Amino acid sequence: MPQQPTLITRADVQERFETWDSFCQGKYDEDDNPILTPEQQLDAKIVLAEQELMEYLPSTTAETITDAASRHLLNLVRKNCFDIQHGDTEFESKPQIIRDYEATLKRLAELRDARNHAPTITSTEPRFRDGWFR
Repeated sequence: MPQQPTLITRADVQERFETWDSFCQGKYDEDDNPILTPEQQLDAKIVLAEQELMEYLPSTTAETITDAASRHLLNLVRKNCFDIQHGDTEFESKPQIIRDYEATLKRLAELRDARNHAPTITSTEPRFRDGWFR
């Protein structure tokens, strides 16, 4: 059985990404028997996006995901779905889905770097050790 999404529900993605079914049309064998339904294909793309998000924000859970991280996750899902039909297509100008995806990756990388390199404050001996303005 395929892995199920844990950070965002299929219903949430379907509501916030209305054109999902134009990308996730299911997979069929040579006799037109379904291998994956469109919903199963969407679930697979959501799981893939969740795994990608976890590379940047590894401690994220369904209980701790922020609205911003949820939007980033949705952009990852949108790009994964878009790639089903347009993965190798070269565009004269980038579609909005790709621009959103690139902005998401940039922001997630910034968040990861900020968490990995928390600022430290070091100082020399205090300047006003005996009181102010003496």
